[in-house]
Amino acid sequence: MGTMLAATNILGTPEIILLVGALLILAGIVLAFRGRRMWAGLMSLIGAIIGGSLGYLFGLMMNQWVTALILSMVGAFLGSLIFGYIVKIALALVMALLVAGLSYIALGSSVSQDVRVAAASIILLVAYTIAYWFIQEIIALVTALIGGILIGIGSYLLGLAPNTAIAIGALVFFLGFIIQTVDYRRDKKRRAAVRTRQVYYAQQQVYAPPSQPIAQSPEPAPPPPPPPD
Repeated sequence: MGTMLAATNILGTPEIILLVGALLILAGIVLAFRGRRMWAGLMSLIGAIIGGSLGYLFGLMMNQWVTALILSMVGAFLGSLIFGYIVKIALALVMALLVAGLSYIALGSSVSQDVRVAAASIILLVAYTIAYWFIQEIIALVTALIGGILIGIGSYLLGLAPNTAIAIGALVFFLGFIIQTVDYRRDKKRRAAVRTRQVYYAQQQVYAPPSQPIAQSPEPAPPPPPPPD
């Protein structure tokens, strides 16, 4: 009850709370079940927002609003381009840094500093390789987790009990991760089948024997002349 009153004080009327909850549930469903396909576009949008904001702020520091607008557009373009193309590298690097940092902390102060740094560096390289190899599964995991959290919060704002909202969010998380992983495996098999057919047809074109000219039937001989009278 106290949390709902706090939400009412922040968001306003109960109607606005219901609308926000419904929007959170809708966004959570999209992210949980289709997040992997939308990830690149979403990251490009985030990059455009960050780049445009930084460019605009830098232009304002120069006290020139025209320059701020130009830098905002340039920053939005560059941010969208960078975030759209390096999303896999960035996400794999973040996951690897997280694993390496946790490993560094887990070793404890009883281990020497050099050993901890060396072990964390090795774990960083290994974790980055593994994360980049399974980047699609990680994207599905992250988007399904965010989608489940949004649906849990939205369900709670719609009036469900906290335990029920948590259970619904957890269920959506597991279902979304499974469905997105299966969808990715299906797309991967489909692309592999297409590549196999393309290679097969290319080999057939290379190793096919040259076509033989079609033999033409000889023209019939003219009939013999009639006998003399």
